[in-house]
Amino acid sequence: MTPTSTTQIRDEKELASLTKMLLCVIMIFVICNSVSGIIVWILISSGGWDPTDIEVFSCIPLIINSAINFIIYTLLGTKFRTELRNLMSHWLRLICRIETLTPEAHSGISLTTLTTST
Repeated sequence: MTPTSTTQIRDEKELASLTKMLLCVIMIFVICNSVSGIIVWILISSGGWDPTDIEVFSCIPLIINSAINFIIYTLLGTKFRTELRNLMSHWLRLICRIETLTPEAHSGISLTTLTTST
């Protein structure tokens, strides 16, 4: 079945892009969890490690997995990028609105005073 309309072609490209993104996320998940399991196995088999240390070292690949997922979504997900842009512009407008309030309206607290007071 050959796609004839531009909508069908666009839907197929979107599905291919989504599939590629999900495959990347799954591969990174498997790699990071495997590394985490290997770290736990090595630390336990070597002996002398505190369980808290093992937990900390085994969590590092999982944290890296979360960070990489955000990067993958940003690079490959067009809808994600659009929504992220919308969210960021909403937050920037909100911050600018807070900055322009008069001191009486917000009891003298602004983002500028919060960041410079530390």
